[in-house]
Amino acid sequence: MLSNNFNNLNNEQKNNIYKCLNALFNKENIDFFVEKKIYKIYQQQREELNLTKDFSIEKWNVFQKIFNFNTFSQRKKEIIKKVFDDIEKISEKIILFNKVDDFFNFDLGIAGGALRDMLLMDNPKVKDIDLILSFKYKKHLLEKYFNFGNNKSSKDKELFMQSVVKTADNFKKFGLPKLETESIFEMHSLDDMIKEYLMRVVSLIINQDFKSDVFYRTEFKNTANLKNIINSSEYSDKHLNGVIKIKDGSLNFDIDILLTSVEIDYYLKAFDYSICKIMSVFIRDGIFLLKKNDWKDFIKSVVLNDEIYEDLIKKEISFNVDRFSKAEIESSIKNHYPRIKQKYPNFKLILKGDMNKKGDLINALNLTLDLEEKLLVNNKFHKEIAKI
Repeated sequence: MLSNNFNNLNNEQKNNIYKCLNALFNKENIDFFVEKKIYKIYQQQREELNLTKDFSIEKWNVFQKIFNFNTFSQRKKEIIKKVFDDIEKISEKIILFNKVDDFFNFDLGIAGGALRDMLLMDNPKVKDIDLILSFKYKKHLLEKYFNFGNNKSSKDKELFMQSVVKTADNFKKFGLPKLETESIFEMHSLDDMIKEYLMRVVSLIINQDFKSDVFYRTEFKNTANLKNIINSSEYSDKHLNGVIKIKDGSLNFDIDILLTSVEIDYYLKAFDYSICKIMSVFIRDGIFLLKKNDWKDFIKSVVLNDEIYEDLIKKEISFNVDRFSKAEIESSIKNHYPRIKQKYPNFKLILKGDMNKKGDLINALNLTLDLEEKLLVNNKFHKEIAKI
């Protein structure tokens, strides 16, 4: 049992506690719950631990409850295994990207509500899975060829076009469907070329084994099949290039692959509610990191940020509204929040943000939400929000 007087322990004793935690969970990125700061140990990148901070017993209790495999119900284990099975199948296909492309590295991870519910609920009900596919130039190419910023040179464009032609040849060698290059080369800017290229290559690789539909960012607002996509904040982020929606009988769940040009942990900032900011990155730089057929290794790879621990301790569903417009906030509260509230009925919605910039909006919405919760007048609630 961890002592509440953690500061009174000597450094050797404290180090022993950390070693025990690391050994117990065998996590490559284990969160050490230290007041006001979380220290993460990454594979081959171990940080020095500051042992002068107070250890948060509340966070430890939450962590222990979430990651204690002995408490997992049989139903929970079955769901996790099915999700991991789908992840492995998708990963095996997407790793083909490394064999046909010379320009990009990629990370692939799972994030959001399905992962959260698997960990927090004894009887999780997973409807679909959100995977985030993050692309980046290979380092040697960045250093040798590509300019940073928006002003890419004609040389960069020519080099990229040569790479696309080579990828098209590699598609033939690996028996993949034909990669049409004409539409890629018709794009006006190199950035647009790259987005078109990545969407095209990934979708062709996926479509070889799975039934899927591809939706580009420009199609979101005009596509009937995506009428619900606008209500989920992650799809409104400017860094999203497009979505590949997979519905295939060989998979246990429907899967959305979100293609982005930023790191996965950064992309999580596009999510509205803190309780959704949870992830596991299982492919990094094109390499599958987890042990095959090992669902426990998958769960050990999950990272929760400090905001989630706060929400779980305080039983809150917090929403930092700073980066969202009034319309996005209204849509999120109207469409996304009720789905979370249904799963966590004892949690209260709390709006946070810069009070100097959005204080009036936050206060008005918090007051309306409080009244709505007390009076249970849903129609009035939505009408009042529309007036703010």
